[in-house]
Amino acid sequence: MAAAAITAYTGGQTLGRLVGDRLTSRWGGDTLFRLSAAIATAGLAAAILTPHPTAAVAGFALAGLGSSVLIPLTFSAVGRLPGIPTATLVSRLTTFTYTGILLGPALIGWAADQIGLTATMTALIPLPLIVALLRRPPAR
Repeated sequence: MAAAAITAYTGGQTLGRLVGDRLTSRWGGDTLFRLSAAIATAGLAAAILTPHPTAAVAGFALAGLGSSVLIPLTFSAVGRLPGIPTATLVSRLTTFTYTGILLGPALIGWAADQIGLTATMTALIPLPLIVALLRRPPAR
């Protein structure tokens, strides 16, 4: 089931990236960003909180679909910020994202060792919801 979950998540990400530009053109970056973060939240919650393996795999697919455009939209918004050279802004964001990629799994593993994997993953559910509710979306 673990292989099916990661495959579903990656498949959702792929689908989202393939249609992300068209959806951004249709709805705008701000709207798509908020909607995608909400979809990612719903998918993550379904994946973690359901006791049914098939529903959990579907939740991971939904989480992948929702999260697929968040980073590209963020990079796009950062590239449009005035006042600081684009290369500087993008390199700062890249450093931040790589830090998350390196530290995130270690911190999740440490927390899971302390309180259990289900509790740790459940604690992560609000994060994409907070992103969805940001007062100031990244396009500004």
